[in-house]
Amino acid sequence: MAIVAPPMYKNQVEISRSDERRLEKQRRRIEKRLNKIGRDNNLDARFDNETVSSSAAFTFLESFKRVLGLSNIIESHFSMKSHHNQQYSFQELLEQAIDSLIIGHSRFSHMQQLKHDPGYKIIKGKERIADESTVRKLFPRMGEKQIEGLAKINETLLQKLIKLLHPQYIGVDFDDSVITVHGEQENSEVGYNPRYRGRPSYKVKVGFISELDLLLNIGLYNGKTASNGGFYPFLEKTLEIARNFGPLVIQGVRMDKGFFDQDNFEKLEEENIDYVCKVPLRQTIKKMLAYIDETNDWISLSETYDIDTI
Repeated sequence: MAIVAPPMYKNQVEISRSDERRLEKQRRRIEKRLNKIGRDNNLDARFDNETVSSSAAFTFLESFKRVLGLSNIIESHFSMKSHHNQQYSFQELLEQAIDSLIIGHSRFSHMQQLKHDPGYKIIKGKERIADESTVRKLFPRMGEKQIEGLAKINETLLQKLIKLLHPQYIGVDFDDSVITVHGEQENSEVGYNPRYRGRPSYKVKVGFISELDLLLNIGLYNGKTASNGGFYPFLEKTLEIARNFGPLVIQGVRMDKGFFDQDNFEKLEEENIDYVCKVPLRQTIKKMLAYIDETNDWISLSETYDIDTI
């Protein structure tokens, strides 16, 4: 009887050489202990297996992707001009990036683990896996056409999922976030950055269905773009995507405080769309709240929520 142990993989965080040596010594100690257990119990413990993946569940994930037809969906909506000596297609590189993200390798440096994962090679039916630097170089080459292709891939997957859902009311949520960049990145600008002041950044807007954890739309803007900048066109596009999903009926819109703007509210009311929006506690808002307190115009809904009658 043979006990087959999976190969050791580096931790997903970047480590120093001294830590690498320490971990290697620890690995050898564990190997010796298991070998001793194997000898004492007439078991053969080997550490040279070439068929084990570091992600035990990836076989099922790959099967699910094939049922979805993910590779065909990518090829249908994503294309780039290739070099004459290119070893991997752009579709293959994109899918490898997706695989890495699925199993938790969120950094490019972590994606290198798949290159040395024998089980992954067998599951994918490939003798060689692209280096993480090759995958990384894919993204700077993407233009507007490729970004639209990614959005179309997401929309196609959503359409497959929607068919499995029963009719229901949904709320479409909107939020934005600041992404700080390192070095000089195209279209990044120095704008409002609450964590790293004075650093260039991007502003990202997202529209999603929180009840179902589904991303509907995403937009990338330079760091100088205010939360409310270009918001309404983004909102219209997101609602257009949501309306294409028959079983889902938009009940209303929920927005973060960055989108608190009278023009947005008027446009939503013109389209008879209910909305809830967080309110930034500006001085004018504080005065309004003080007035409502003085006139006792609050109606209590619960221990947490009140509504005014103005």
